[in-house]
Amino acid sequence: HDSTGRFLDEIFENFEVTQSWRALKNAVLHHKISYLRHPHLSRFSDSHIDVEQIYLPIATDGENVDMVLGMNVYTQRE
Repeated sequence: HDSTGRFLDEIFENFEVTQSWRALKNAVLHHKISYLRHPHLSRFSDSHIDVEQIYLPIATDGENVDMVLGMNVYTQRE
């Protein structure tokens, strides 16, 4: 589905209590790259997968973070 223009807490239930939320918040508030690797239960199957996440803060004025580039890499557990 297209999530364009929506906030993450509108897309994912209870997002504000996740490790991802804390990492994203850290990137914005402290202007630091945040990286996570953790297990994740897939919404599409009963199997567990691992996810690596990175959040890169971007400040178009050089000081105030106004965008975050994020990427998730999912790998199937063996």
